[in-house]
Amino acid sequence: MFDDTKKQYEMYEEIVYGVLAKLSIYPFAANYEDLLQIGRLSLWELLTRQTFTPELDDEKFRGYLYTHIRWRILDELRKQNRQKTKEFCMETTKDSDEGESTKETMTDVISIKLMMEKLWPYLTENERIFFKETYFEDNNITAIAKKYHTSRKTVYKWRNSLALKAAKYIFK
Repeated sequence: MFDDTKKQYEMYEEIVYGVLAKLSIYPFAANYEDLLQIGRLSLWELLTRQTFTPELDDEKFRGYLYTHIRWRILDELRKQNRQKTKEFCMETTKDSDEGESTKETMTDVISIKLMMEKLWPYLTENERIFFKETYFEDNNITAIAKKYHTSRKTVYKWRNSLALKAAKYIFK
């Protein structure tokens, strides 16, 4: 089992490099080695738990591996981006004066309340859920989907319909 997996790993390792190249992540990038390791680990996990035999259709199997590894690397890039954004926001908050920060926060709260008062009567129950969860509970789409036992696609639809209504009733 281990020898077979190792042979398959060596045969398909090029896919990891292909994913990184397609995402424009080159060896001189700061996080290249980390992302390469994530891709390699993902490939190893797929090969050890796979139920699909690559002998049947190598092209489809390569596509499956490529897609899964790409998703894994993209997830890591998003995670790193969120972390950088949080760090930047925290630095910005620390650097700004206390009065300015409070003033901006109050302005945000007031504008959200005004938007809510104007929009609330026109929103469906799901749009209200999205609005409340996003602006007051500070949840992302995935967290909302899990909380309400629905798909992310459905939550995206709630968001898009809310955006259309906001454009219609607030910016007219």
